[in-house]
Amino acid sequence: MNNGRVSMGGISVTGISDSLMEMQAKKNTLLLQPYQLRQKNIESKISAWGKIRSSLQTLLEKSNALKNDAFYAMKMSENKAFSASASSGAMAGAHNIRVDQLAQNHTLSLTTKKGIDTPLGDSAATRTLKIRQKGENGEIKETVISLAQEETSLTGIAKAINGKNAGIRAEVKSVDNEGTQRLILRAQDSGSAGEMSLSVEA
Repeated sequence: MNNGRVSMGGISVTGISDSLMEMQAKKNTLLLQPYQLRQKNIESKISAWGKIRSSLQTLLEKSNALKNDAFYAMKMSENKAFSASASSGAMAGAHNIRVDQLAQNHTLSLTTKKGIDTPLGDSAATRTLKIRQKGENGEIKETVISLAQEETSLTGIAKAINGKNAGIRAEVKSVDNEGTQRLILRAQDSGSAGEMSLSVEA
């Protein structure tokens, strides 16, 4: 034995031992490679599933928001012809609206060939106008206007009605070149809600 080495017929035992250990280490490395590759593959799949889980969680959070009524509060295009609303079961989308007939503002008229400032009717000291209108809920609204005899001209009647602010607009228009004048009463509410009638009592 010399310095930890043993020679047998010129062969170094230490050299053989180191060589065998190196070969075993390489062998072990080769044996571990499939497991290392499998570990990397598993880690890669775990990372991919983590990303999928994160995406699914985000999708779930957003889909939960669709359950709220806010999702169904669809924006309606602004218009002055009609109003629209959406219920919780409505589907989002674009819709075309065709209007076959628009509700008209109810009108009444009185035509005369007398001047617009000429009192109408007999010589009674006063007149009472009663205008009845249907409300949106079917209730009847009555507007009572008392007129002195000199206020019974078309101009006087229109002025008195407009002064009541009762949802009725009155105006006087010339019908032709022969002096025919017309008093027109127009309800401010359209459709049946503005339907009205007029009566005169002495």
